Amino acid sequence: MTEVDVEQIYKAYEEINNASDNTPEIKRSYEILIAGAHGSSNCKRLAAQFIPRFFGKFPEYYETALDALFDLCEDTDINVRLTVIKYMPNVVKEFDKFAVRIADALVQLLENETVQEIAAVKKALEQVLRLDPETIPAIFNQSLKGSPEVRQRTINFLSNDLNRIKMELSQRNSDWESKFSDEVKKALHDANATDYEMFIKMLLSLKMYEKKENLKALSESMVDAIAKENEQLDPSNESSFQKFMLCGKTLIQFFEKGISTTPILAFLVKKMLPQNIYCNLQAKQQKSVLRYLVEFIIRSPNETTLKEAAPLIKDIFVKEVPEPPSDNNEEDPKLDLNKVENIVYAIYTIASKVPAITEGQEMNSRFVINYLCSYTSRYINGYYNNFVRKFRLRHLYTFAMKCQTRVKLGLKDLQKTQNKDQQTIEVIYVNLL
Repeated sequence: MTEVDVEQIYKAYEEINNASDNTPEIKRSYEILIAGAHGSSNCKRLAAQFIPRFFGKFPEYYETALDALFDLCEDTDINVRLTVIKYMPNVVKEFDKFAVRIADALVQLLENETVQEIAAVKKALEQVLRLDPETIPAIFNQSLKGSPEVRQRTINFLSNDLNRIKMELSQRNSDWESKFSDEVKKALHDANATDYEMFIKMLLSLKMYEKKENLKALSESMVDAIAKENEQLDPSNESSFQKFMLCGKTLIQFFEKGISTTPILAFLVKKMLPQNIYCNLQAKQQKSVLRYLVEFIIRSPNETTLKEAAPLIKDIFVKEVPEPPSDNNEEDPKLDLNKVENIVYAIYTIASKVPAITEGQEMNSRFVINYLCSYTSRYINGYYNNFVRKFRLRHLYTFAMKCQTRVKLGLKDLQKTQNKDQQTIEVIYVNLL
């Protein structure tokens, strides 16, 4: 069709709007609207409004009309682009079969750089979701295979803008939360640490996770996501380690509601505690691993996982705690009090179910409680005297004494609270003393 002008487009609009049925003349009027997408800027803006307005009346022009709208999305005139973005959701209102394609196109437009366009796209996506909540998988799929800019802006939309209409979407479709959750859990597998944290916040904002049974499934999905990514854990991969930390921090909240620690503890045992991995972690990472180890094992995971953990924790204990020095040894022992505090606590907790963890000469020489405390005290006093003499750092002494006190108090509390029969107690102390 030859190029049309503004007057022709308005006339075609009036004819279609007043028509009672689709006569050949009315169909030609709709063709004029479609042709307007290739006219002047004013014609394009009118076409962007009118094509979606009558989209549902002309099934034979569905593909042609969509192609015209998608062409307008790439126009060089920002006013044309803003107009077509604003009115594209009307296509879904007319015929929801094309909701996924409209959502796909809108997500791709998040790559545009102007603030106006990004805001318009987000508003249009909200409208599409209101009209058809089933489009949420399409939004996820398009964002995950898009450019980094599209991915990040889509995640921001899902994390922030979607909050305003989540309740409304759930009321319209009872399965919406479940479908949204499924898509977020899929996205966890390829997420970096920042995105992983945002996805977890999205999930925890859903009402469905107020139920314990749903929290259990979520905890398993979270661990599964980091476990599949880390089939061969690279200790130098900071993002992978940060995801583990975020996962552990989140799951601790679940454990307080009775969710099992076994899945995350099993991951830690297999992927973090083996010597070839643990020894290659940074000192700060090692401390974090040991701190989470204690958090996980004190919440009664299954005995099989504890048995798998026992020899690995024992190896770490032997590595981190040197044998007690002889009386004539004037060299200060090398001991990281933060690590020792957590390791001792972990060993004592596991020993109630796996007494063999305390067996062996290398343990006997290190893990005699009274001697360990006096050894630690000697280490503290030596460290204190050395630093006071050189740097006057009294706070180090205070920190070390607090650490020693926490070890002692922690062990006493465990003795009181853990349900051990007399035979188990005797086995433990035979090996400790």
